[in-house]
Amino acid sequence: MSPSGPARRAARRTLDAHLAGGRRAQNTGGSTWRQAGSTGRMTSYKVNQAAVKQARQMIDKGTVDTETGWGDAAPTADDGNKVIEREGYDGYGRWHLAIDTEASDETKGRYSFPYGDFKKVNRSALIHGKQRASQNDHKEIEKAISDLLDHLDQRKD
Repeated sequence: MSPSGPARRAARRTLDAHLAGGRRAQNTGGSTWRQAGSTGRMTSYKVNQAAVKQARQMIDKGTVDTETGWGDAAPTADDGNKVIEREGYDGYGRWHLAIDTEASDETKGRYSFPYGDFKKVNRSALIHGKQRASQNDHKEIEKAISDLLDHLDQRKD
């Protein structure tokens, strides 16, 4: 017999906590949940101008992928580690359109909103990033991504 009501909700919270990396989720009121130990703060991002510049240059050169979905094109953690080994965190960061201003400098967690696979600008990554920025009210990030999408869509082949 499958659980119902409170038992089903408790089972779902256990599964959600497992999927969140083993940390228990905590109810913060209403329908908002966060991982145990998290501060509950909204991440504060600023636009990574070096990444915007690199993306624009790549678009101008035609180093783009407009066909592959982001789910298929997204680089692995190992790919990111190789970029860090080769180019350092600055090189890794140039592939991410946002910087978490409160994260430590020499960490992957400092960078967010990837726009490519460390080789090409991926149009689907830009669309995904724009949607995510909009959903989380990161207006400056959303505008930077929107400008890049416009630039990509206006380029001549």
